[in-house]
Amino acid sequence: MPKDADPQPVDGHKCLFRAKRGRQHISTVVTSKEVNKFHLAYVSVLRANMDNLERRKKTDTAAKPKPSPKKSNKA
Repeated sequence: MPKDADPQPVDGHKCLFRAKRGRQHISTVVTSKEVNKFHLAYVSVLRANMDNLERRKKTDTAAKPKPSPKKSNKA
């Protein structure tokens, strides 16, 4: 809501959604009645734009031995 805008009457609970892509920031307020509709639209946008994702390559951390801590020989 802009700083100089008049406050709107409260009609139920609201949820703020924020998104960021690079330097572009967007946000929207969704009422509790419209959350399911918003989620369906949001999921369809995600599915449409995430077609180029690739699985991350697994690294073999178990194959590399960990260095053992050095023990000091103090008598």
